Amino acid sequence: MRSKEIKKPTWEEIYKHWKYVCEDLFSPITNTVSIVDIPVKSCSYITNNSSMVIDWWPISEIEKRKKEIEDDQSRIIGFGLNKGTKHTMELLYELRDNPEGIAAVWIGVYLKDKEDNYPKAWRGEMAQIVDYTYGEVIRKLDKLNVYTWHHAMREAIPIDLFRGWTYMLGEDYRPASFESLMTWIALESVLTCTTWTIVRVYDKDKIIGFKRK
Repeated sequence: MRSKEIKKPTWEEIYKHWKYVCEDLFSPITNTVSIVDIPVKSCSYITNNSSMVIDWWPISEIEKRKKEIEDDQSRIIGFGLNKGTKHTMELLYELRDNPEGIAAVWIGVYLKDKEDNYPKAWRGEMAQIVDYTYGEVIRKLDKLNVYTWHHAMREAIPIDLFRGWTYMLGEDYRPASFESLMTWIALESVLTCTTWTIVRVYDKDKIIGFKRK
């Protein structure tokens, strides 16, 4: 008996479906990257060689973290993003003016996280769909001349509904098609975008020459 042929979506199909779901939820994620400028008093969080530091914070923690930076003059390492999450942040920041690039990062990182830790219920046909779709997204990012995630980078996104206390969702929910997979990826993207934001922390005494964009 011949096995069922796996649908191999093009980048255009991937982008179209993800964008449709995000726009249906009235999310600005399809056009821009959320960036909040955080002016602070002079402190060692910002190195002597830079006028600003890029970080990724929970939106609910912004005021608390700003105060911690200003109160703790010895803080120099930020708030502990792992290498994978930090790289995702850097990709989003680098591609912030490119809507398709932004989409490729969001889609790619969530597919990567699924590949790194497949729920048992996803094995078989859905795993093949994830693998092929991820490869197509990586090809898109390669065309944009950016460095994608190293295979050793794990947990490259702040929120993944298949990790932590929501991990059982991966076993209870199995996408029935490429379209339902992309709907799930879009929902996770929007959730992260509405609860986390990239911040530009800068020394307000060294603001000269800093262009906000």
